[in-house]
Amino acid sequence: MSARVAALYASQPVVCAEGRELSRLACVIRLVAFVCLVLCGLGAALAVPAAADDGVVLRQWVTDPQNVLSADENAALSHKLYQISQTVPGNPQIVVSLPGHVDDISLYANEAFHKTGIGKKGVDNGLLVVLDIPDRQSRIEVGYGLEGALTDLQTNEILQAAKPALQAGQYAQAVNGIVDALANVLTHADPADIGGGTSASQQPDSQTDAMEALIGLVVLGLLFVLLPIWLIRRSRRRAALYPGGYVPPEVQAERSAKWSFFLNLVLNLLSIILQSRGGGRGGGSFGGGGSSGGFSGGGGDSGGGGSQNSW
Repeated sequence: MSARVAALYASQPVVCAEGRELSRLACVIRLVAFVCLVLCGLGAALAVPAAADDGVVLRQWVTDPQNVLSADENAALSHKLYQISQTVPGNPQIVVSLPGHVDDISLYANEAFHKTGIGKKGVDNGLLVVLDIPDRQSRIEVGYGLEGALTDLQTNEILQAAKPALQAGQYAQAVNGIVDALANVLTHADPADIGGGTSASQQPDSQTDAMEALIGLVVLGLLFVLLPIWLIRRSRRRAALYPGGYVPPEVQAERSAKWSFFLNLVLNLLSIILQSRGGGRGGGSFGGGGSSGGFSGGGGDSGGGGSQNSW
């Protein structure tokens, strides 16, 4: 009987130590999960301003909610814009919007350009043509990278040339004329003037930099502070539990399962963080349909270059 009691008491500290080990491992896992969830929340919060006011995000080559153009005219113009993006030097993206009434056509054009991300990020080779037909206003918004090839004077002349067709209510003819004129100027422009401007999208994004710095600090803290401490304590506990260095196979299998779960949890949470930040400004793909090809905003930007007119 005394031998049994002695064996029972001898095994009791081991059980307690194993329980403490499991408890500490669970605490580490919960800490990592909490930190990753906080990062996800911060990433989502920083991404909200870029996606706010979705009403000015353009999702097609031609946006025409008032059905000013017929279906055939819309399809033909969309196909033309897609072909221009594939064949004209510099692969410029020209997008057309006929939004109806807007309070300020210049503000609308700049916000739509920025939020949609017309053109390629870092090259900013986008153009936006806006016709506010109820107020008889027109505007061409020029991306940073095309300001050297398309001056404000040139865009104003293009809008002036479209006035007769606009005054006659021939909107399809007018907008096609504007697009053709823009494509013609870019076709004959000096290649050095396309994509040569100072791009806002090349400037540091303070929100992105702050988020990346925060993620970097947390990852460094986990890898070089918490993880080494935990590993040292774990090795000490193992030495106390198994003085001879022999670890039963069932214990090794259990620990392998815990490590696998832990690593999968961390990788999945990091994947969620990256996906929540992956969109960035003006990204996304929008269905163009048919032979026009899909329209995809690439993160381009504009500083307000271009001109506007009335008819």
